[in-house]
Amino acid sequence: MKKLLVFSLIFLGLSNNPVYACLSCGCSSSGSSSDLGSLGAASSIFSKGKMFLLQFGSGLRSINGTFNEIGNWNPAPTDSGLYSLQNTLGMMYFPTTQLSFGIQLPVISNFLSKANWGSFGSIAPTDLPNTSIGTGLADISLQATYKFYDDDNSNFASAIWGKGSIPTGSNNGKPENMTGSGVTSLTAGILGIKKLGKFELLANIGYQQPLGKSPNNTKSFSVGNAFLYQLQGSYQITPDFKAGLGLSGIIGKWLFTNSDTSMTTSKIGFLANAQYDLTPYNGIGLSIGYDPKFLGTNAMTDNSLNIVFYQFL
Repeated sequence: MKKLLVFSLIFLGLSNNPVYACLSCGCSSSGSSSDLGSLGAASSIFSKGKMFLLQFGSGLRSINGTFNEIGNWNPAPTDSGLYSLQNTLGMMYFPTTQLSFGIQLPVISNFLSKANWGSFGSIAPTDLPNTSIGTGLADISLQATYKFYDDDNSNFASAIWGKGSIPTGSNNGKPENMTGSGVTSLTAGILGIKKLGKFELLANIGYQQPLGKSPNNTKSFSVGNAFLYQLQGSYQITPDFKAGLGLSGIIGKWLFTNSDTSMTTSKIGFLANAQYDLTPYNGIGLSIGYDPKFLGTNAMTDNSLNIVFYQFL
């Protein structure tokens, strides 16, 4: 297996995604996982004979509602707007064909009108008529992937992966300036890819563990541990163009900063994507994400549009 849909990995790609902590603090990591996190790192387990992979992506997220603690979905307040634009620069290094290391540098711009990020995946209405805009560095992430199996005869490959999220984004102050989770988190998992003719299937599972809680002076809640999963299918339409559909989700919890109490959070998201290879070593990817208004608790829902350019060096 020498090629892989660029949109496959949600846990290692261009995203500062600490269990969607930013669903309630202003980061633009998509609740549907269909933001830049689903765009770049799938290529990371296949080096294409090169030592480096550069990626630049941009993703727009529009919040349209929220699930409460009993799983009922409510739309965002009338005439309100909650949008985030995330631009991310990523670089990966392949010391061998089996091993890769990477870093993701995201910058987020938030646009809030008549609503703010609420606690535990909620939306807080406001009376402010004007749009508030804030921009800043988000949480930087470091990642590593080890491909321990790759068989051309069976067209199957598998890898283990790990990721660390560093809380470099802002976690206090005005809502529009909140770009980080405030917590260092570690995530690890395993993935498998199977190629069947022109079809390609991927299954990916992971577990995230935050190292502590947000400081008491920032907010009353913090992200907890979570189980992450993804299923993805794609089809090679032409030698240079492929498209696919995916499903991803989370089952986790929020932690109260000043006590041991927690609240469950969960959701699923759908993703449609396409990738066009300009040359064997670079190309463009586009994805559209949608969070359905069912099967969720204590989490925001959104629609998202994302584009990424990648270049092997």
